[in-house]
Amino acid sequence: MSTWQCPRCNVMIYDEDICPNCGYTSNQYGVGVYNPENNTLQSTNSAIIYQYNQYKEKRLSIDGFEFTVSPRMDEANAYRLMFRNAANFYIYKATQDYVNYVHDIDTFFNYHLQIYERYQNCICQGILDVLICDGIYTETIDSIRALYDQISHGSVDIYNHMVDAVDELLNVNVQKASDFADYVPEFFGYGSGFLGAIKGIATAAALNAAGTAIVKAKFVRAYKLTPAQRRQVWALLERETKFVMDVMHNDFWNGYLVLEGIKSRYGWDIWLPNENDSEIARRIIQNINNPNFPRERVPEMMARIIMANPFDKRFQYALYQTIGLTDEVKEIYRYFGFDDFSNSRNVGH
Repeated sequence: MSTWQCPRCNVMIYDEDICPNCGYTSNQYGVGVYNPENNTLQSTNSAIIYQYNQYKEKRLSIDGFEFTVSPRMDEANAYRLMFRNAANFYIYKATQDYVNYVHDIDTFFNYHLQIYERYQNCICQGILDVLICDGIYTETIDSIRALYDQISHGSVDIYNHMVDAVDELLNVNVQKASDFADYVPEFFGYGSGFLGAIKGIATAAALNAAGTAIVKAKFVRAYKLTPAQRRQVWALLERETKFVMDVMHNDFWNGYLVLEGIKSRYGWDIWLPNENDSEIARRIIQNINNPNFPRERVPEMMARIIMANPFDKRFQYALYQTIGLTDEVKEIYRYFGFDDFSNSRNVGH
């Protein structure tokens, strides 16, 4: 394609349809490539293949007890697996970027959000392609990203936590702390410390454009850390690189929640889990192995548990623990995408 200038960051782009700096695409409102032979949409700038309007009932069974997946749930399941595949693709590219660009605390501050936002933009492009294909023409990349940042912001939370970490260290410096090594385990310790703090941030607001500028300005202060402190902070963060990338993968995967949220807002009837049904399922799981529980009702109750929320890995694992890995259970796992419980990027977080 011809050379073009990114309207968002003004970088000149050669022979590509996506800006390598910020992720903006030259076809912001394209509907992707529709293939009439198999009724699929290949998103223009995203690893998303949309099985257009192909949702139907699915019959499954547990020890001979049959139950039906509705077209609404089949659609939700298709979205979930579609975005898992996209997340796998983009986390591979993001991991390569991390290897190439992030090698100390300074480059983490410079590139972490850039890497995340670059591939988040690609996911947003895929969402836009699907929406336009389904006749929703009033959303934009920016409006999709705004909702995305409300729904899933783990990667931003990690960045914010590092802001707080540096501020704490600067406070320690001001107080002339004599032994940084004694201080590190308190703030960055595992479990309830560094890793636990990141995992525990569930309600932090995502950064808006102004907030991002403010936070990045704060990081000028990071250069006031001593060289030893910067090395130690990086060493602690580097140990958790896999966790950082798992969080980013989860953010990418949550694009399906963004898509469902937007389509629901436009009146599409998409299946969503009900917390009351999930709570009932959790209670049944607690009681199903009670010796007084009627064994003949176990398959029926396990079907009820799965249908409460088939995307909850705890429910799917309870199926394996209770019934075993039978051919019927394998088919349920294949359909819902739970073929490897040891891989969090396969079953979700």
